[in-house]
Amino acid sequence: MASLIVLYTKPDDVEGFESYYRETHAPIAGKLPGIREVNVSRILGTPRGTPAPYYVKAELVFDSMDDMSAALQGEEGMNTSRDAMEMCKRFGADAEIMLADDF
Repeated sequence: MASLIVLYTKPDDVEGFESYYRETHAPIAGKLPGIREVNVSRILGTPRGTPAPYYVKAELVFDSMDDMSAALQGEEGMNTSRDAMEMCKRFGADAEIMLADDF
């Protein structure tokens, strides 16, 4: 299994970001070919009770790195990327993107 992990900082407009994510961005990302699972979580803080540097974690799971790479390089991947950038700009958030593979 391979995953695309996106960590979003807390947006300036939390309500707008969450609404847009659910209603617009998630359906766009859900069209990625070969996607097996999508997990989105609001990050509440650290075990020590301190604020976390991120607000939302999204994980998109694929069968393999090859499947993920093909999906991200295709039209749906480009659409998802463009929409994520626009969403961050519009609602005042930043995104850290990472690739992961099971071991």
